[in-house]
Parts: sequence; structure tokens; C-alpha cells
Amino acid sequence: MSELSYSRGNKFLQPEIVNNIELGYTLKYRFSFKLAYSLTTNQITRLIGPDAQDPRAGFISWDNLATQKLYSFNVSLPFNITKWWNTYMNISTSYIDNQADYGDNGVVDVQAGTYNVFQQHTFNIGKKWKAELSGWYSGPGVWGGVFLYDPSYSLNLGLQRKFFNDKMNVRLSASDITYQTGWSGVSNFNGQTGYGQGNWDSRRASVSISYDLGNTNVKSRKRNTGIENETKRVGG
Repeated sequence: MSELSYSRGNKFLQPEIVNNIELGYTLKYRFSFKLAYSLTTNQITRLIGPDAQDPRAGFISWDNLATQKLYSFNVSLPFNITKWWNTYMNISTSYIDNQADYGDNGVVDVQAGTYNVFQQHTFNIGKKWKAELSGWYSGPGVWGGVFLYDPSYSLNLGLQRKFFNDKMNVRLSASDITYQTGWSGVSNFNGQTGYGQGNWDSRRASVSISYDLGNTNVKSRKRNTGIENETKRVGG
């Protein structure tokens, strides 16, 4: 990958086994709640560690953790605030405990809690206009075995208008306006500390136009199949 960084495989990699239990509840057919616990043995994960020959160099490899315990809670909440304002919210939180011992000070003892919040708001402005505001926020957490990542978030906007007896639909949208969906963090394993960050082309604006060429006044003709006729004949 570079002069001091490389990727390697692991021919001793073992399959992971997950034992999971979930308790869910739905209130009024709308509001959803879920509590979960999982215990994973031989959790397959990514590790970043020092090279045995040159401590300045580092490697990225796949390996097995001894165990990973995960406690999580999730709630989904849709609301009709007014006739013209609808919103949907999803909140999840979790706690992860990673444990492993590879010898030679290669010990993984990492605990991290994280949370995620997603919101979507839809506004009906008159008969023709519709606006949408959505976004998410992800708190700090752990990726792989030892990489502790920083918070990230995103904000998206949309505006829609119909023309020509609702046959033409024009939509303007913008995603990741604040340009904060990238990642960054730090790993500390076997005496080596590594920092990383990255981003991608996530901030975009677009215009889309669609037009319905069909005739909404034409009713489709329903045809009965031979099976339907035979079923009626025998009284099925």
C-alpha cells in the first residue's frame, strides 16, 4: 500500500459464530421498539498492527477476536404533527465489548458506546409543493477490533413541484450539505498508534423532471383467466 504500510491475509482465519436474542414491541401498529444482545465468538475483524521486523511499518489484516459482546436498543417513531407536516425518527444506541489476546502484548480490550439518530420531515405546502428535510448524526464508536472513529453527520434537502395537472413533477435535491459524512479516527494496538481519515463525493445537488404520458381517464379492462372460471364453476 505504501513504503510503511501493507495488507496481508490470514490462512488461519476461523468462522465466527453469533448467538443473538431480540425482544421487540410495536405500539399502536406504528411505534417500534427493539432490545437486543449478541455474543460472537471468533468475531472476524480488521486489525492494524506493527510489523515484527520494523516497528515503524504497519499492516492491515483480517483476524479473529476471542469474543465480541453487543448490547443495543432501537426505536422507530413516525408522527403526524399537523395535516401538512409529517416526521419520522429512528434512534439507536449500542455498547460493544471487544476482547482478544494474540500474545506478545497483542491484547484487544476495547469498550465503546455509540448512538445514531435519523430524522426525516415532509412538508406539504399547498396542493402543488412538497418539501423534505432529512439528516442523521452518528456518534463516536469502534470499527473492527480497535479503530475508534469520530462522530459524523449529514443534512439533506428536497423541494418538489407539480405542473400541468400533476403530470409533470420537478424535484430539486441537495445531499450532505455540510460535507461531514467522512470518517476519521485512531487505532492503538500492540504498541502502535495509527490515525486515519477519508471522505468521498457525497455533497451533491440535482434536478430531476418526470412527465406522465399516460391517459388517466382510460380504465383497464379486466380479463378472467380459465383458472378463475373453473374455480367459480366448482364453487371454490
